[in-house]
Amino acid sequence: MKLACMIPDTPARLRELLLMIFDGRPYLQFAGVNVATASLDIVWRPEAAQDGYHSVYVPLKRARLADAQRLVEYLLSQMSLSLPPSEASAEDLFDMLDRRPAEAVADRPDYDGITPADALTTDADEAPQPSERRDVNELT
Repeated sequence: MKLACMIPDTPARLRELLLMIFDGRPYLQFAGVNVATASLDIVWRPEAAQDGYHSVYVPLKRARLADAQRLVEYLLSQMSLSLPPSEASAEDLFDMLDRRPAEAVADRPDYDGITPADALTTDADEAPQPSERRDVNELT
């Protein structure tokens, strides 16, 4: 799935996006910082498109990536407690955005549908099999 680039022009517009995440949590498939692409990725379930929820990414400054990741994780944890994002948090996150034109932001790979939680789980079929014992002298 291709994510559209979205670069909010004001902290208020960024807060609108954060409030959309807050209001649309049942439709949300994934929201978080993608370290590989230095972006905030927001991916909605396919059925959410009819209600106006479109999957987007917001470019972040590489120098502020760790700060952005901490702030986004904090905001998402607050949202899970039914606390909406504050204006101050939106202003802090806005300072971490890479606001160059969308054309200047490098192409990024399509979203593959795998969330970080999915990436950490393994199937029983993929579990490592025990190997035969080896002679210690073979290892040197």
